[in-house]
Amino acid sequence: MYQQPQKSNSPWLILTGIIIACLCLTCVVGSGAAYYVFSSGIIDNALATVEATENPPVPTARAATPRPNQTVVATPLPGASTPTPRANATALPPIAGPAADPASLDAAINTRLPPEDLPDLAARFKGADPSQVTRSCATASKGYDVGATRAFTVSNQDSNTQFSIKAELRYKTDNVYMWVQTGSTVKIDDTRLKRAADLFQTKVIPTNRAFFGSEANPGIDCDPHLYILHAAGIGKTVGGYFSSPDGYTRAVRGDSNEAEMFVVHAAPGYNGATPGSDIYMSTLAHEYQHMISHNTTHASSLWLEEGAAQLAERLNGYPEVDSVFEFASAPETQLNTWSESSAGENSAHYGAGYLFWSYLYDRFGDATTKALARSPERDPQTFMKVMSDAGIKNPDTSKAYTFAELFADWSAANYLGKTKANGGTRFSYTAYDPPPMETSAQLSASDYPYSDSDSVSQFGTRYIELTGDAAVTVNFKGAASVALLPAAGADGVFWWSNRGDQSNPRLTRAVDLTGVLKATLKYRTWYRMEKDWDYSYVSVSIDNGATWKIQKTQSCTTTNPAGSNLGCGYTGASGGGSAPKWINESVDLTPFSGKKILIRFELVTDAGVNREGLAIDNVEIPEVNFKDDASSAGDWKAEGFIRVNYMVPQTWSVQAILFNNDGSATVKRMTLTNNAGQLSIDLSRNAGVRKAVLAVSATTLVTTEPGTFDLQISK
Repeated sequence: MYQQPQKSNSPWLILTGIIIACLCLTCVVGSGAAYYVFSSGIIDNALATVEATENPPVPTARAATPRPNQTVVATPLPGASTPTPRANATALPPIAGPAADPASLDAAINTRLPPEDLPDLAARFKGADPSQVTRSCATASKGYDVGATRAFTVSNQDSNTQFSIKAELRYKTDNVYMWVQTGSTVKIDDTRLKRAADLFQTKVIPTNRAFFGSEANPGIDCDPHLYILHAAGIGKTVGGYFSSPDGYTRAVRGDSNEAEMFVVHAAPGYNGATPGSDIYMSTLAHEYQHMISHNTTHASSLWLEEGAAQLAERLNGYPEVDSVFEFASAPETQLNTWSESSAGENSAHYGAGYLFWSYLYDRFGDATTKALARSPERDPQTFMKVMSDAGIKNPDTSKAYTFAELFADWSAANYLGKTKANGGTRFSYTAYDPPPMETSAQLSASDYPYSDSDSVSQFGTRYIELTGDAAVTVNFKGAASVALLPAAGADGVFWWSNRGDQSNPRLTRAVDLTGVLKATLKYRTWYRMEKDWDYSYVSVSIDNGATWKIQKTQSCTTTNPAGSNLGCGYTGASGGGSAPKWINESVDLTPFSGKKILIRFELVTDAGVNREGLAIDNVEIPEVNFKDDASSAGDWKAEGFIRVNYMVPQTWSVQAILFNNDGSATVKRMTLTNNAGQLSIDLSRNAGVRKAVLAVSATTLVTTEPGTFDLQISK
């Protein structure tokens, strides 16, 4: 079954409805957008009482679409151009745009972001005793016996509230506790519980550990058991979730259950009500990967994290992931990002992430893909290093792959499926067979000459099908620059937090206020963060950084709907509208006059969606004659922050996939000079080519702004 995801923003969770036999749920993600969502920050909020109501949604089933010999019949995508005959193609003029700064892009790609550290944040902002934020296990806990009961804090994803329940331990194995909520509509047969726990113990645990590594063990409670809590009332469309804050002490997270655990929706009609079913087990395999990666990696790229979790489903024997159909219908979807919009808009991102990991697994095998999955950082640059260390080279250059080059191979493979090209498996899948990719346009002999100006997401692809009865010439011209972040109006170079999930970039400097009676910090800022989940702060320390006090600004907020706000923080878009803009802010430093202090700008992101982050410029404290326009690093201590211009170079990949009359296929790459190139394709009857498919991709890392291009095709 494919269930459209719903918006949610808290722990990693799965949304689903009724179970359809033999059909597997596709899990969709994002803190700020759906299925698996991670909530971060430090909260001590009181528990709200929520009535558990069970109204599961009406399910819909979707049958798999067979690959019809690579013949794709598609209508143009919304906003896509339709074939329009124009004047004969001539040399394309350059696409005008602001000058690009290669150094800014290099810094954004290569600067490592400090990871989000909840115990550190608790110590710095709450003054928590270090002995309370961590726990060591000299000896293993005795654990629980069957029949024991305890309280748990769980979340309702519809109302974004928390409530307390009581649950009984109904079954246990060496590594699994099966807890069931008492006094509710949850009615689960003990035989099913035993079957599911035994399957998880004997199949999922060893499979995931062998490939991805291990969760924290014995964990925060000094008990080697994983908790599977079967509960009701966690949301009408929520199938289950993993919340990593449960792995911290309550001094760090006031809502922590202090256990390595999953929550599954076990009301009648939900996947948790049928322990041991395929959908139940695939859910746990997926969530267990999240638990493992939380312990072993810094997953700063949600798309890689979610793709790995879906790969865990495949490795455990549950390969049917329906989100690949959503990606196939929108292959221009950016691979290396996640949407903050409604969760449903992330279905295509799920599909892209799963296909990318499946392609890696099919092409490079178990050992290399396992090394990628276990890398300490999950981001494109780390992946390329792992592949280079494994001796994998690009056959075209005999050098280590760049991410853009690997992406180009993958985008060709997505269209080819299991069809081999150029006599090998470089451009195809060997085991998994993706559904047909949608084309933006289908051109035949009567459509030439053809010209169009269009755009495509970074690391997304527009496929254009070409047929005809004569040779055609393809002329391409791509934009030379793209916005690193849409911060038009920037005053030259500025400080930028960079962007990434589960990260905490910081920008700090010392200020001497001993000679003044009052002081004001003034600065210009631009920001866009996942609203209500990611926050940035201006803070001051008077003890050389041991503790920090968050300062109030004109645009910060103390509202804390998701428990992620540490004080008065910026969230959403600067200026209060849907599109961020540069604004002037100030902080009264008079309470610190007469002291030597540290001032800091910092951003804290959770493990879900990330947006463009925080930009700072024109910092000044007039009373001490301090003024900084970011033209140099000065005395700032930058941890993750970098100085950038907002425009960076745009790069491109253009290739033609030729389907030959003999059933073979050939991939031809267009050589680009200054982002312009030409390619000849012979579609005449005697040329042996049945059809060609152009694949146009923008390939600039970090940014989520689309690339623009001009295309002309003539006989």
